[in-house]
Amino acid sequence: MKSWRILFSSLLDLIFPPTCLNCSALLRVEQSFGPICSDCLNQVEINHAFFQSKDLRRVPAGTNPKFQEANYPLLAVSNYHCPTTRKLIKDLKFNGRTTIQPTIKKLLLEYLHFIQLDLSDFIIVPLPLSAKRLRGRGYNQSEIIARSLAEITKLPVSTKLLIRSKHSRPQSELKSKQDRITNIQGAFSVGQVDRPANLLIVDDIFTTGATINEAVKTLNNFGFKKIVALVLAKR
Repeated sequence: MKSWRILFSSLLDLIFPPTCLNCSALLRVEQSFGPICSDCLNQVEINHAFFQSKDLRRVPAGTNPKFQEANYPLLAVSNYHCPTTRKLIKDLKFNGRTTIQPTIKKLLLEYLHFIQLDLSDFIIVPLPLSAKRLRGRGYNQSEIIARSLAEITKLPVSTKLLIRSKHSRPQSELKSKQDRITNIQGAFSVGQVDRPANLLIVDDIFTTGATINEAVKTLNNFGFKKIVALVLAKR
């Protein structure tokens, strides 16, 4: 059965050659990092540092991070002003392009190589969607990123530790930081957990930080103190 699927996929590629999601150029058959051509992938600006969340202060690679409740380490693979990065995130989040997971994995691998941060004793926790939004979208984009990260780091992923207990308006519809803070207040709760652990919270984008801040605050109140956040891009 698998061989037939491979044959059918090959025939489709002959009839409808795969093209880059970003620039529409034909993709090479041997390409292994998803539906993005190498030229577009090389345009992605990879950060060579991580940041402290409170003021987005740049922290050089190799520096020991500071773990503070309101100023946690933020790992941002790229920047939202980069057109290719922005296109990837929008396609993943709003256009159902889950096939870009190999591209995400390649970008994560490159970023983690630069920052050289020891995450060996962490649990990966994708930022959850509300049940209503998950039903509407059909998938959680943060979990796709988290699974890609887990393939690289071999760290465990927990989708039951952090729960989205309240449905709220999409943060992208709100312009002011205060509106975003108010909108997300009380949105999270802690689910299944045996003991406090070191957590690596994963989301797609860091704008004002309101959503991740609320998640971190909830986890801090439950006894989790060593928390790092990772996003594909920061604004």
